[in-house]
Amino acid sequence: MKQYCRYCGFCSEVDSGYYCGEHEKMMSESQIKRANNCKEYGYTDVGDVISGGQYHPRMLPPLRKGEDVSELYRQVELFEKEANP
Repeated sequence: MKQYCRYCGFCSEVDSGYYCGEHEKMMSESQIKRANNCKEYGYTDVGDVISGGQYHPRMLPPLRKGEDVSELYRQVELFEKEANP
């Protein structure tokens, strides 16, 4: 799961933008929408600070009918194997 400040429990909306209570700094809307690697990240299921919407991770596209999964994830060989005479 990617981390976004807008889903963190330490992020709150104030008059002039958004405030991170853990780092004690102000942030803009574009900053809280970016993915981050914050060690103090605390996911909250309350939802997005901006809209209140829940986080929904992206789903992988479904395989097409008849598509072989083993072909998609097969091991790549760097050198061709020599045939034994």
